[in-house]
Amino acid sequence: MSFEVGGSLIPVVDCHHHVGSIDPPAWQQPQWREQDQAVRSAFMGRNRIDRCVIMPMPLMTLTHANERYAAAHDMLAAYRAERPDMVAAVCATVNPAETRTAELELTRCFGELGFAAVSYHHRYLGLTLNDERMTLVLELARAFDRAVFVHILAESSDMESPWRLFALARRYPDVRFLALDGFSSPQQAAYLVEVAGDYPNVWFDTGVATAVAHGFADFVQRWGPARLVLGTDYYSGPPNFYTAFPVHEIAAVGFAPDVLSRIAYRNAGELLRLDGIGLGDAGAAEIVSP
Repeated sequence: MSFEVGGSLIPVVDCHHHVGSIDPPAWQQPQWREQDQAVRSAFMGRNRIDRCVIMPMPLMTLTHANERYAAAHDMLAAYRAERPDMVAAVCATVNPAETRTAELELTRCFGELGFAAVSYHHRYLGLTLNDERMTLVLELARAFDRAVFVHILAESSDMESPWRLFALARRYPDVRFLALDGFSSPQQAAYLVEVAGDYPNVWFDTGVATAVAHGFADFVQRWGPARLVLGTDYYSGPPNFYTAFPVHEIAAVGFAPDVLSRIAYRNAGELLRLDGIGLGDAGAAEIVSP
């Protein structure tokens, strides 16, 4: 695993993994976790990925009740505890429409469980990305110094349009955002390359990157490497893809080793406030969650 450049190993941290299924009785069983971990580990090994950041699958709690999200968070915490060699950090999801329980559960995740971020695929919740009810989530993220992950998949839904993210970024300049799936079409990739400099508190991952005109090199040339984060958008269950295109594409661009190391793992460490990031004896990334 890892990238090898000039005889040195650069760890690879994938910041975009979903864990779970739409069948709660299944994912609450240890056997489900064990099988999922084995399949995920094999995928990571084939694609040179050392560690991953996990978040709930968007539809794993169809009721969107925060009590069900709490059960999902307990499962993710157990997943991390069982495979600390594989999981670098965990993200929570809460339904901000249920204000009281959302505050209690997100506080538990950031405090008691030590989760590093909160993640959203807003259209699955029936919310726009900049819904006023996100205020609670953003205030808690700011108070706990946690990152906020949001999907902006191209042509998916106006509910997740980039302009909605940028509205939040302007409103909360001291909150760190990670835009997931932003380079998912040539048009949107070009747009992000054009405007990313206006939003210094927004990082961008490489998940669902278009194979043509993804703009990675243009982004780095224009804005530097500090806010490009490696991500693949890997899900539990039947695979949506078999080769982690962003990992291999980033390696193929020809970035200098210091740039490659930023994209591969250092930016993730800064975004998520992870300590002790570096190379272990076996070339794995040593990361300690908050």
